[in-house]
Amino acid sequence: MPGGSGRTLRGEWSKATWTAPVFGACLLCMDVATLAMFRVGWDLSVGMLVLFVVLGCVLALVGSLFYGERLTARRLAGILLSVVGVVLVGM
Repeated sequence: MPGGSGRTLRGEWSKATWTAPVFGACLLCMDVATLAMFRVGWDLSVGMLVLFVVLGCVLALVGSLFYGERLTARRLAGILLSVVGVVLVGM
């Protein structure tokens, strides 16, 4: 490799945890969802809002379940306000 560090792609790949491919799959799903929203005629401004609110809720849940992050009252209130905002935009 350039720089003579002695690192190889195989060696670096073996250091990756399960979160790297899962994160990649999530990004792919978000792109596919965006294309699907566009194809069926959704307003992309509303569709992206829904997508990112869902993403925030899922990330809060994943952080709590897998990484030991705490779901505080402030975070739960933020999630609730986000969901209420999506409902209001959808009216």
